[in-house]
Amino acid sequence: MPTPAARAAAAPLPSSCAVAAPPNEEPGVPPGGLLRHPWRTLSRMVRHWAGLSTLFGSVSTVFDLAVVIALVQLLHYNPAVAAPIGVFVGSAVNFTLNRLFAFRDSRGHVVAQAMRYLLATIIAAAVHAGVVYLLTDRFHVYYVISKFAADILVFTGGNLLLFRYLVFPKTHDLPR
Repeated sequence: MPTPAARAAAAPLPSSCAVAAPPNEEPGVPPGGLLRHPWRTLSRMVRHWAGLSTLFGSVSTVFDLAVVIALVQLLHYNPAVAAPIGVFVGSAVNFTLNRLFAFRDSRGHVVAQAMRYLLATIIAAAVHAGVVYLLTDRFHVYYVISKFAADILVFTGGNLLLFRYLVFPKTHDLPR
């Protein structure tokens, strides 16, 4: 037979003792915020092109960093030389995933899309290599940290805008 303390703990609280959700909670967002239910949050994110594109950017970064680490550690490349090579490999993965899944624009003219993306990637890779060089060779920051810092500075946000408004625009203003 349960003790009186156990019965009291199992009994429901009267409605006058119920705690109301804070007024700043969004409808449909689980109490405690988005990080409390990460799978539900991820599921919601990937339903939108920006969420998918961000996810694909993360996947591309893994490819990018793997190439850079292999070139530096195995082939003894300078990190500032390896960084743009990694950027181009990651960019190819990113372009392909975004074209097929995030923007679902496989009917667009792939050569025109790829050329617009290539031009922007060349400019971004040059800036990226400069940041890696500055951090690694001038400030003696470990190259992997330099690479991540350059990724954040150069590619976060920029790729989303690049994909939506230049490479895969919703309107057909640009040649496909």
